[in-house]
Amino acid sequence: MKKLSAGDFDAIMLAAAGVKRMGWKDKITEYLPYDIFLPAIGQGALGIEIRDSDREAGKIVERFNHRETSLCVRAERAFLKRLEGGCQVPIAAFGTIIPPSPPFNKGGQGGIKLEGLVGSIDGKILYRDSKEDKENNVEELGIRLAEKLLNMGADKILKEVYRNSGFL
Repeated sequence: MKKLSAGDFDAIMLAAAGVKRMGWKDKITEYLPYDIFLPAIGQGALGIEIRDSDREAGKIVERFNHRETSLCVRAERAFLKRLEGGCQVPIAAFGTIIPPSPPFNKGGQGGIKLEGLVGSIDGKILYRDSKEDKENNVEELGIRLAEKLLNMGADKILKEVYRNSGFL
């Protein structure tokens, strides 16, 4: 932010959550809508890790779990895992909750919409699509969306990126 104020940059893109936490909300000039800019997987979600055997810590941590966020992030992470993605590949995903309404209203259950993207390093090729499913199928949803993008051609991008970075 210091470099931006000094005029070293014309613009800078940062996660709004972090800027707000730093007390700089007034410095935000624009929020990028999800239809043109998907975030990285799990962006803005807080993860707390504990030992499986620590039931007391589990009870404490459970109070911090936001069910809807957990469902969305689980779908996003399944998407990333199926793509075998990492920091070197432009992969993005964003899960949102669909309120209980047709076709997801059986038993009052809502759904999840997962949007995903795989892009080439230069940004000239983008594969983007979305899928929806019931809340109890979030991991399968992420995998199915990843498969869809791979079949669209994302597999070629991933192979090239990994080959060029020495991972293949």
